[in-house]
Amino acid sequence: MRQSGFLLRVACSVLVAFALAGNVAAQKKDDEKAPPPTGIDAATGKILTEAIEALNKENYAGAKAAVAKLKLDALSPYERSRTEQILATIESSRDNYSGAQKHLQAAIDAGGLNEKEVSDTRYQIAQMFLAQEKWKEGAASLEQWFQTAQNPNSAAYYLLAVAYYQQNDYKRAIGPAQKAVDLAEKPQESWVQLVLALYLQQDQYAQAVPLLKRLINMAPEKKTYWQQLSSVYGQMEDYPKSLAVAQLAYNGGILTDDSDVRRLADLQLFNDAPYRCGTMLDGGDPEEAGQGGLQALRKAGQLLGCRARVREGDRSVAACRRDGLERRFVRAPRRSTDPAQ
Repeated sequence: MRQSGFLLRVACSVLVAFALAGNVAAQKKDDEKAPPPTGIDAATGKILTEAIEALNKENYAGAKAAVAKLKLDALSPYERSRTEQILATIESSRDNYSGAQKHLQAAIDAGGLNEKEVSDTRYQIAQMFLAQEKWKEGAASLEQWFQTAQNPNSAAYYLLAVAYYQQNDYKRAIGPAQKAVDLAEKPQESWVQLVLALYLQQDQYAQAVPLLKRLINMAPEKKTYWQQLSSVYGQMEDYPKSLAVAQLAYNGGILTDDSDVRRLADLQLFNDAPYRCGTMLDGGDPEEAGQGGLQALRKAGQLLGCRARVREGDRSVAACRRDGLERRFVRAPRRSTDPAQ
């Protein structure tokens, strides 16, 4: 909350400073008519500059004291809008987002902002709803902003998705969440995780597959992504791919827990690969087997099952060896860090 407040304060002060700095240039371009008028008289400009300099030093009391010298009702629309922006920054510094929102809305209502500034200010108002965890109001405010915003960025779509997600409105969250990932050149891992969670929440497994592959590429060392991808293929009843993913993770030293190994053995048996299953279980740690209790018994049972399947005849063994991944998987060291070995 503190970090988001700081960013909102910086956004407000930068916006005001930029507007005032650009006022001189705007007055020099006689051929451009930029509604609304942007004139500031010398006395008012001096006070606003004093306030902005105080803001830049995080001297919020000094900024407020400077603004107090102004007679708000006597200001032009442009001057009033800038003053309200400064007051919004001051309130935001106190984490008083409700008060900051009122000043930002007053800046819009004063009529001194151009179209882009109005759009930016509405976006700030929406952000402040989210900073207060007012998800419903934040979503509504963002939706209103999207109607007039030009080229919204990926972060805006992500915020809208979060607002809907926090309301458990997963169906409405999927669209903006996916849009955020699609627009970002390098989306954050948490953004992709959000889209994945939304698809899994609605059992949309086919859509989850490319997201999990993307997450694996982003963080190949994270076991959870490999497990989820294998499980998703299982939900889709694509058991060969479920096995392939688990086997790759095992060969890379990512799946090392006993429960992971036993699940992999189950997949191997289910996919008619008893030879591979037996080879893997034979490579286990004898000391672990002696201390494993029921887990060790189950593992021993799996091993016996593998051997029994192999003894059924050449057909079962041949089926194992016909698997295009057999050489790659069976001969790989258990803790190899190179899946291609």
